[in-house]
Amino acid sequence: MSKDHTHVLASHIASFWRVKHKSFTINGETWSYLAQGDPSAEPIIFIHGMGTNKSVWRSQMQNYDNKAYYRIALNIPGACFTQYFKSQKHSIHDLCRWLDQALEVLNIKTPHIVAHSTLTLLATFYTATRPQNIKSLTLMSIPDLWASNGTSTASETIQRFRSDINFQSIDDSISMLNSLFYNPPQLPKALHKAGYTRHLENLDRFLNVIDDLEQGLPLVMPQTKNIKCPLLIINGESDTYSTPELINSLHWHYPNANTVNLLECGHLIMLEKPSEIYKIHIQFLGNAPIKQASKFGNVIQSYEVCASSSL
Repeated sequence: MSKDHTHVLASHIASFWRVKHKSFTINGETWSYLAQGDPSAEPIIFIHGMGTNKSVWRSQMQNYDNKAYYRIALNIPGACFTQYFKSQKHSIHDLCRWLDQALEVLNIKTPHIVAHSTLTLLATFYTATRPQNIKSLTLMSIPDLWASNGTSTASETIQRFRSDINFQSIDDSISMLNSLFYNPPQLPKALHKAGYTRHLENLDRFLNVIDDLEQGLPLVMPQTKNIKCPLLIINGESDTYSTPELINSLHWHYPNANTVNLLECGHLIMLEKPSEIYKIHIQFLGNAPIKQASKFGNVIQSYEVCASSSL
């Protein structure tokens, strides 16, 4: 087991003692979340990507000062793979309204938001359309939906994802998981088997969620330039859903962003480099532009905005 894997595993295990598992109810439906830190501290909301869940943030959440930041990792309807809205679509508008209600129930005002992968689109749209509500935005592992390499369209990128998750065997699921890491972890076969069974049970509903979100792409794309709060973007250099061209051109779509290319890292960057992400994020939250991202990061753009200033 590598040094990075050992550190992440230790943090993940420790989180079961440090992180509180809670839930709230909206319109008669109960949703779970993880919480850590002083509830009166500055809130950070963690939003996972498609097909994962709140648990991917366990290691990442350990790094912050409990007195300075109250961290909440939400299970996002539909995107978390195992829980869905009972009687509505999982459109960008529906998920934004749900997030409004969730923050109201949790009594969270003007949080910092951290979002991963495809749900960076949700976070982008939410922040752009509610500028007074968000203190800062961090987007991680943005997939290439802009055809930055000139060879594929947004629709083709999404169709590739649909194909990648349409497993025909446990080995397919293992290959898919390994492709999301620069240095894949070695997991027990029994764990892969349980995940594969759960995947098959929920795949049809999950594919419908992808359809709902794809229909919202024309709404999201024009909003990228409307982010007014401090913005940080971190992508992994070995992310199979990204490209070097995208990483170097993100400032065209998000002109006010601090942009970092994280080295030796794949798509699930919060699981591979949680400490490195924390070091970058805490610089950003501490009101300084990102001048140095450690030996594991290249700064693509440094934008001078104070992340802790009043908006």
